[in-house]
Amino acid sequence: MNWKIHPFITKLKGILVSSSSIFFLMTILKTFRPTELTLFVMLLFISQGVFSRDIHTSLSLQGYSGLLNTPNAAQISHGSASLQYSDLVFHNNEYTHNNNLTTAIGILPFVEVGGRIAWFDTQSNCYISGCGLRDLSANVKISLAFLPSDLFSLSIGQQDIGGAANHFDTRFLVASKVLKNTRISMGWGQQIKKQTINRLEGLFGGIEIQALSWLSLIAEHDGESVNLGAKIVSPKNQLPLGATLSATALLYQDSIDLPQKQFYGLSLNLPLGGQHYPSTKTPRSSIELEKIGPEKIGANKKPLDTIRRPSLNSHQNTNPKVNDADDRLLVLLHRLEKTGFERISIGKIPSRTGSSELAIQLENTTFNANELDAVASILKTASQTVAGQYQHLTLFLTKQGINTYWIKVPLTLQTDLIKHKNGPRGIIRSGFETNRSHVDWKYRDLSLQRFKPRVTLSPSLSSAVATEFGVWDYSLALEATSSISLWKGAIATTSYTQSVDQSEDFEESGVFYNSRQLSAFKNYGLQQILKVSSQFYSSFFAGLSAYDYHSLINETSYFTHDGRHRFNLLAGVYKNIYETGVSKKSYLASYRYYLPYYDLSSTLTVGQFWEQDRGLRIDLKYWFDDTAISLFYKDTDSTFVGMGLSIPLSPKKSFNKAWGQIKGANSWHYALQTRIGDVRNDVSFRSALLAPLPLSLDETMFNEDRLNPLYIQKNSTRIY
Repeated sequence: MNWKIHPFITKLKGILVSSSSIFFLMTILKTFRPTELTLFVMLLFISQGVFSRDIHTSLSLQGYSGLLNTPNAAQISHGSASLQYSDLVFHNNEYTHNNNLTTAIGILPFVEVGGRIAWFDTQSNCYISGCGLRDLSANVKISLAFLPSDLFSLSIGQQDIGGAANHFDTRFLVASKVLKNTRISMGWGQQIKKQTINRLEGLFGGIEIQALSWLSLIAEHDGESVNLGAKIVSPKNQLPLGATLSATALLYQDSIDLPQKQFYGLSLNLPLGGQHYPSTKTPRSSIELEKIGPEKIGANKKPLDTIRRPSLNSHQNTNPKVNDADDRLLVLLHRLEKTGFERISIGKIPSRTGSSELAIQLENTTFNANELDAVASILKTASQTVAGQYQHLTLFLTKQGINTYWIKVPLTLQTDLIKHKNGPRGIIRSGFETNRSHVDWKYRDLSLQRFKPRVTLSPSLSSAVATEFGVWDYSLALEATSSISLWKGAIATTSYTQSVDQSEDFEESGVFYNSRQLSAFKNYGLQQILKVSSQFYSSFFAGLSAYDYHSLINETSYFTHDGRHRFNLLAGVYKNIYETGVSKKSYLASYRYYLPYYDLSSTLTVGQFWEQDRGLRIDLKYWFDDTAISLFYKDTDSTFVGMGLSIPLSPKKSFNKAWGQIKGANSWHYALQTRIGDVRNDVSFRSALLAPLPLSLDETMFNEDRLNPLYIQKNSTRIY
């Protein structure tokens, strides 16, 4: 609604804002005793005389964003995560000291999701010696954005969603209003599992006063007791990675039925995606180029199909300026080789206007975390080397010798950015492979980098969290994967895992022994990738997979022209090499939709999974720079919900030499899940698992499904 369409509406809005604020405040203050009321009314009036400050939002002791025990309508910032340790839990109808590890993530601007691990004894067996409370649960809070922001904010949420053992299951609706440096919150809660104590049962509310930039004073009524406390937070931009630290203290409780206790929490808040993108300065019109004599060009071992090879005598000066256009292209080629790019070809695209466009074709095997880092490096090198000669660069990317993708960017960066109102998004074009016959190639590298070993090292982890056997059981191994390109689209690969350490429950005779990490070859075989058309790919694998199975697997993918839609088929037959007559079949169909506004991929997968369970799974994957947060729902033999984290385990530029490459995983994944809709909460490691394919098309060809036009347009600022 547009509040400014009529003076009467404007006046009405002011009345509503004032009356709602007064109503909030009076309702909450009624819950305080006289001494408490006097103290906090004084603080409230003092705070209103101080300059307005931004009110800090952090986790409550219950794990959702809020005050002490109660939520407010604010949320953890979009694209950031908070991790907190606290010693408060509601158990056996009282607040008591125990261990809590909670997390909350601003997954969308209006959605906060998180989880909680609560425990008393760390490793005791609940079935034998008892363990008290030990629980893994999930939380969610959603902001209702249809209200005008200057009226008040409104959120709904739930603790302990859908689990079998609902220790904290509570739903709530809460509204908050900010007055200068004070936030007033009031809400209504409902306990799903009824308790004798009215924690978040019925009306609750609280007041937060940002007394200083680093100090918040808090008073609340949680439905049962009046709680007083404070929060302190570290200054912004003082810690590495944009992190902030905060501490919460519940200093005073006033309740007829609850004993007086104090509790605390320590929190770390981190942005999930850094904004430390490479920047390219204005290209210089005349640049001193590095000295490249015959000895440097001769040192290049890779064969060059040189359509025109310039004379090398012109490079023998002690400090030359290279002016010949083709000589500059040769310098550019060697600079790109030095950076670590492979299969490089450089040429020109003639235009009808008489000006030429620079064309580069190469394979990026060095910037593995994100293909846009490679584009940024190429753009910077090209703009510095051939400045003023070309207006645009068209970059053709290959994968395993297969022409895959193209990106067109201007070389006159600052001028084009200033002219275009949409910034980089309006001047970058990209798409799947097109015809390259119009390119006049000057230098071509026809080698396919055959038999160059590439080794990837990463941890392999199995874990069980907050079970009846322990808070965290684990089996850890080091996985080494080696791959070699044989011919166009063909890869020989092998993977070996070496067990490093494990907890007692993953050892022999332990309850999780069958799910331990092994010291053995995990997979080996030959994979052939075929390009059917520019948006249609198919991959075949034959060999060993999942330690024990001779496998024949096919993966086929089709993209729409803009990358918004993707259809995928994954099918395989598997025969056990140790047990006669034991075999498996898996057939899965999936549809992926990409929503660029939120960098969100949503995937629906149906069929028969690896463990022969049938059903579906839904995955939501949110990208924050090179970090991905996944939410998933599985419904086969049992139903699970969970959350996963994917991070790159290598630096932006990996170690890549002519003799071989060693790097970390491009995207290492770890996830937690909990069973829902069941009277039991048994641990399961294998529900709705995708069939094991050593090298997926996502990983090998499409940069974790990010090499598509919409993703590149959304994240185009990373190139500059």
